[in-house]
Amino acid sequence: MRALDIEKAIKSELAPAYVITGEDEYLKRYVREKLLSTISEEDRTFSYVYIDYDSNKDVGEILDAANAFSFSQAKKMVEVSSFSFKIPAKDEKALDDYFKDPSPFSFILFMGSEKSLATIKKYAEVIDCDKASEDELYNYINKMLKADDYKMQGLVVREFIRYCNYDFGKIVSEMTKLKLYTLDKKEITRQDIENLTPPDIETKAYALTNALTKGDFASAIDTLQTLKSRGVESNVLFGLLNNTYRRLYQLATTGSSDDTIMKVTGFSFGALRMNKDLVARNRKEIKGYVFKLKDAVDFLTDLEYRYKSSDLDVDAALDLAVAHILGQG
Repeated sequence: MRALDIEKAIKSELAPAYVITGEDEYLKRYVREKLLSTISEEDRTFSYVYIDYDSNKDVGEILDAANAFSFSQAKKMVEVSSFSFKIPAKDEKALDDYFKDPSPFSFILFMGSEKSLATIKKYAEVIDCDKASEDELYNYINKMLKADDYKMQGLVVREFIRYCNYDFGKIVSEMTKLKLYTLDKKEITRQDIENLTPPDIETKAYALTNALTKGDFASAIDTLQTLKSRGVESNVLFGLLNNTYRRLYQLATTGSSDDTIMKVTGFSFGALRMNKDLVARNRKEIKGYVFKLKDAVDFLTDLEYRYKSSDLDVDAALDLAVAHILGQG
């Protein structure tokens, strides 16, 4: 099951156990909160049990808690954290016996290392908390909008997702803020996003390279000034510029699989999706796009060598890079 399907799933019937896997920590918290929400605040004293497996490594304690009668109408939630050790054979047998006839009064949530959780997966509903896809995020945002009768054009929703770099946590917090600021009109526009949602530094770095490669002097300088106003120093800016152009050039010239590209470039899944779209779009819109990327990479490599050799300072290197890529060097 994908993480963003959990709300729909728990409305029908709770599984005897859940295992949360994946890399997105915000999605993991989201799933945990949704499972906990099946128990009312007043019932949690008797219907919620937290067990740190790392502290005693006792499967018996987990199963005793699950088997104990629940004093509320809601099923008890037994949350097991730090599940990070190999399970002894006797404990694995105890788990086998329990899940042949699990308690109707409770469900167990296992959280811990991927390796240890592999043993538990055969008993549980596995919830995948790897990065959400663009379509999953698109559907989730539309559900958030519909819940409070807000409007947002489909293309703007997708731009907003990319603006937030496919980060579920940022999308949720920024969408909450946007809804508050547009409460009077109940519609979120592209202008609202640009005015109210600060893109992260990595997103700004790609906006900068795009403006430079297109020769858009005004946008490039505006983005540079925005980054500097946020305290980003010249050496960091130069590094961002250098790294971003290298990644885009690799992406534009490789025929490798997504997994290989992510390993070589360091792209996250969301960043890879965003930049594949960017490269495809720029190939159509910018004449000689791949050549311009290579020229930028070569020039930046030379500048990097010069400022690291103390031939020029990093501020001068950054200025030369911007001027050269804009075609004014």
